[in-house]
Amino acid sequence: MTLSDGTHISWWPSDKNLKKKSNFMSIISSPAYLSQNLQEDIDLEKDIEPDRNYTLPEGFVDEDAIRNWWETFSANGVYRVLNQNCCHVVFKALEAGKAWGYITDEDVKSRGKTLLKPVDIDTLVNKLVMFLK
Repeated sequence: MTLSDGTHISWWPSDKNLKKKSNFMSIISSPAYLSQNLQEDIDLEKDIEPDRNYTLPEGFVDEDAIRNWWETFSANGVYRVLNQNCCHVVFKALEAGKAWGYITDEDVKSRGKTLLKPVDIDTLVNKLVMFLK
């Protein structure tokens, strides 16, 4: 997720731990790879572009609130595959920016899920996009 000022929000295990493929626990829970930009994110994924790109209208989410949340959250970040993965972080960022105020609680079923997947975020953002039409 990238904000209009270039702030990039991404959440993966640190590169050091990814190289320890024999250490399963390092993927379950490890320090997060912090302070990357979109290009670094793509490079870490071996030149794979993001699966999805969405552009929300200016002012649709509170980017200052997202940025403030991100600064606090990422300061002590730990990646956990089951409950603090890349999808959880995007979900929490959108929640901090009050994106879910546009759709019903029924639509935000992912809120209580332990393991969020890209399809969960895709479904929620598609509902937001539909709201805009």
